[in-house]
Formats: sequence, C-alpha cells, structure tokens
Amino acid sequence: MREPQDSYYHILRKIYNERIENNLETYNLIIPEYGIISSMIESKPGSPEDYDEVREIYLESLNQGITRFLEGYNIGFIKLHDAASDYIKTLLGNRLIKSYELMMSEDHNILKHIIKILFKRSTIVYYLYTNEPYFKYILGELEYPVIENPFQDFKPDLNFFKENISENSLVIFSIPNIPLGHIDLNDLDKILRILDDSGSYLLLDLSYINLVFNYSSKISYQRETVDKMIVELISILYNHRKRVIVTYSINHSFFLDAPRIFITLIPRAIWKEKDFTSVINLNRLNVNISYELLYRLSVNSSKIIDFITKVYVMRYNDLYDRFKKYIHVPSKYFGGPYAYLNIKNSREIFNRCINRGLLVGYAPDYIPINHGLIVSLLSLKYTVNDSIWSKAVDLLEKCIKES
Repeated sequence: MREPQDSYYHILRKIYNERIENNLETYNLIIPEYGIISSMIESKPGSPEDYDEVREIYLESLNQGITRFLEGYNIGFIKLHDAASDYIKTLLGNRLIKSYELMMSEDHNILKHIIKILFKRSTIVYYLYTNEPYFKYILGELEYPVIENPFQDFKPDLNFFKENISENSLVIFSIPNIPLGHIDLNDLDKILRILDDSGSYLLLDLSYINLVFNYSSKISYQRETVDKMIVELISILYNHRKRVIVTYSINHSFFLDAPRIFITLIPRAIWKEKDFTSVINLNRLNVNISYELLYRLSVNSSKIIDFITKVYVMRYNDLYDRFKKYIHVPSKYFGGPYAYLNIKNSREIFNRCINRGLLVGYAPDYIPINHGLIVSLLSLKYTVNDSIWSKAVDLLEKCIKES
C-alpha cells in the first residue's frame, strides 16, 4: 500500500521545499498551506484594498502567539477550545453548534481517532472526491473497505446510495466539492435522508465553505448569495444533526502554513456514548498562535475572506482569458480553491511543468477524470500587481503550447 508521504501531493511538497532551499525559481499552484495569507510575511503590499489590514491581522496573531510562548505563558486548552467554538459559531450559528461537541487537533489524525472509535472494521466507507486528499490517505492507512466516487455526471449517484447504503456506513463528502461539480443542497438533503433511514453517518468537510462563486463565462462573487447558501445548509444540517460529523481546517480555509488546526464537530448523542477527548496532539506554541488567530477570526474573518475572494476572482478570470479553450466552467454555484483545465495530453504537460518548478495538479490524482490539470488560485503568494501569478501563468501557457 502506498503511504501518504509517497503520494503525488507529498512528493510535490518535497519538490517545492527542495527548490526553495536551493533558491530555484518555483511557482506553487497546488499546495494550499504555502498559500496567499502565509506568504504575506515576506510580500510587499499589493493593490486589493484589504491587503494591509489582512496582513496585519495574520502577523499580529503570529507575533503575539510566539511572544507568549517564548515568555513561558500557556494559554491553555480550555481558552483555545472556547476561541474555536466562538469562531465556528460565527460560521455555522449558535443553534446548530449547541447540538455538537468540538474536538481539536494539530493535524488530520483526529479523523483516524474518530473513525476507529465510531466504526467497525467491516464498515463500508463511501468516499466522494473532495478538494483535499487527506481523507483518502487516512482511509488507506486504516484499511477500511472503501467504495470510491459513486458519481454520475459528477453528481452523487442517489440510486447507488439507495441500493447500497447499509447500517452504520460512512459517507465522506465536501461542500464545496470537486472542481468539476457544483453545489446542490437538494442532493445533500436526499443523501442525508437515505442515511437517516439506514442508521448511517455523513462526514461533511466544510473547509472551503466561504469560497463559493457564481459562474457564467467568467466568475463573480456575491456575498449575499453565499450567505443564503450557508443559511440553507445550516438548516439541512440541523434537521439531520444526529447523523452528521462536521470537519473544518483553519489552515486550509485561510491558506495558512501555521497554525495547522483541524476542528471536528461530533453530535452530542454520539459523544455521550463513546470515549472521546476534546484535544489531540497540540503543542504549546501552536496553541498560543491558534488562540490569537481564532480570536481575531471571530471578529475579522469577513475581511480576510473578502480579500481572498478578490484575488480569486482576478486570477480565475485571468485563467479564463488565457485558456478559454480548456477551462471548465461549472454550470451552477461552485466553490473551493481550484480550477480545472481539460487538456488531454495533460500528463506530458504536468511533467514539463514540474521539471521547470511550476507545481500544478494532475487531474486523475484529484478528481474522477482521465486527464486534465488542476490549478489552485490561492496557493501562490500575492505581490504588487500580482506579478508572481502572471509569471507562473506565463510559464503554464508556455508548457501547454510546447506540448
């Protein structure tokens, strides 16, 4: 079995680190934790109006957290837990959160802990392609029987679920979902009704819930539309709250290298029956930084999200102008940090890009398609006039033309 550290995703991360250490020209268009907010430490001010304010929020969190740690001050798990709870309430609302207990971890190992406690070895896991590969790695390590990707035309195959879901099954899903899909809350509601009837569970990843856009030929972002979708989602989750485990990654949501905080919401009905602990694998430095950041996010997350979406819209529309022939435009609302380029000789282009220090994703490693490239619009640092992005896309265009 291939270990997580041997996956293409981790191999790319290793290539990135090695090239940076050797001062080789490198453009990251795939690894989120080296992304747009983390890079503000070394970036010069850019043109989006929120840049300086967002940069200050992040740097204040880092500096204050590190200072507290060096002074020997320990913020404590209880305060961190409360800060995380306050932030999640701003996202999902107090009414829904009252039905859950919150767990925190420094990495995704918390998922292994939860799955081993809740589900027997014979449990069948239905894994629908999500934005992040870590679920797949964890399921591979645990060696649970997995049925991958019950999709039909890039939507969940509801007939498949009706025929195959049995008691105590687990379905892993993500909203927003894959770069080819779109958000359809009616499908989610139908899946949850099937799970309710069968006594099974949904593990729902909401790490990119704030990145939801309205597509036609190009992209637009309407905050009121996103807010309406989140309200509808919360209503659905509340109606099925006993069957839904919610996961949320702070560093993926805001494209951060640090802190790496993974939050999981467990239904209280399950929590009382099982042996759970609230905190797993958190070191004191990360606790201090995380507390400072979560405290600020509870107040300022909308400013950061607005800045991120401005950059996203500019970059997607730039890709559309350059690669109109290849870029996939979803038919409805869609979210997440990635764009999909439908190119048939993509393996050759992928290798050419990697050899030149341009890190892109090869679609078959990410989504249920035989070819294509995946480009993250938020993994690359933002600088004046987004000049580094322009150089990276110039290089991508060159690699495509040469192939």
